[in-house]
Amino acid sequence: MKSDTATNLLHNLYKKYCLMRISMKIKKKKLTGKIYLLQFKTRKDMAEVFLRFQEHYESPEFMGKIFTHKEFKEWYKKIRGKEYFEDWDGFNLPFSALKPFREGKFNPLTSGEKKLLSLFKNTKDGFWYWKTNKKLLIYRIKYQ
Repeated sequence: MKSDTATNLLHNLYKKYCLMRISMKIKKKKLTGKIYLLQFKTRKDMAEVFLRFQEHYESPEFMGKIFTHKEFKEWYKKIRGKEYFEDWDGFNLPFSALKPFREGKFNPLTSGEKKLLSLFKNTKDGFWYWKTNKKLLIYRIKYQ
């Protein structure tokens, strides 16, 4: 019994460490009245932050559902045979996609999700967010 408790404790500490790592810097820049650019150091960091926002908003399997990072990643790996971040260079979604996260329907939030929500705590509905990393900035602005 004590072994199980120690294992659970270590697992929980590891999970907290992983979630803390996602609290990376996110650079926010207003491009026009209703478009913001968010920059991340890596593509993986970006995907970790936006996974649940994006997939709750439009995934054929997870749209409108409450789910964890782990549940989605396991499903994605099984279906696609690779990691989520390997497929996505950027994301866009309406501000309304953040609503269930603000309302506490996704609990707990990762530190990255919390950080993103805090960046836009005073922003009104109707805005679109566009996310990428520095290497893709020019491409996204030119072709998006």
